[in-house]
Amino acid sequence: MQHGEDLHVLNLVAGNVSSARVYDSEALAHWAGRDLSPGERVTVTARSIGPEVERLEIRTADGVLAAGPPTELTCELVVGDPTYVVALAVGGPHERAFTGGAYAHTSPVYLDVAGRHVAREQDVRWCLEWLDGMETLLRSQGTFETAGQLGDHLELIGRAREVYRARLG
Repeated sequence: MQHGEDLHVLNLVAGNVSSARVYDSEALAHWAGRDLSPGERVTVTARSIGPEVERLEIRTADGVLAAGPPTELTCELVVGDPTYVVALAVGGPHERAFTGGAYAHTSPVYLDVAGRHVAREQDVRWCLEWLDGMETLLRSQGTFETAGQLGDHLELIGRAREVYRARLG
């Protein structure tokens, strides 16, 4: 890979975000399965369209990598540990936004480093805790049309737990 190769995280549209996200599928395919070396530099670019976008953010597993004005945001990432890269477009109230403000979030682009995949222990443990909380909520406040629906939900949560526990090794 060349120094400073571009990673276009996404071109995103905020507003009616449930149906108006535009992903850079070529970039996602280009980065899938790539294995980077520690210290490699990647230029990350996020672009947005829409009058309701006020700020862009580029984030990794460690938090906000860059934040800036709407339209386009570019930064450089020096890879160390495996991580993911996502972009967010946010803004205040707008007639095209369904909720109180504009919001769009990309799918993550996973960056493997030195043969290691993204599966940080603290993130996996957070997911397991979230699943525990969801089970507690379903058992205490869930409303179901049939008795089997709770069991269906709990089975799905159990399968998710298996996936996350396997990532812990």
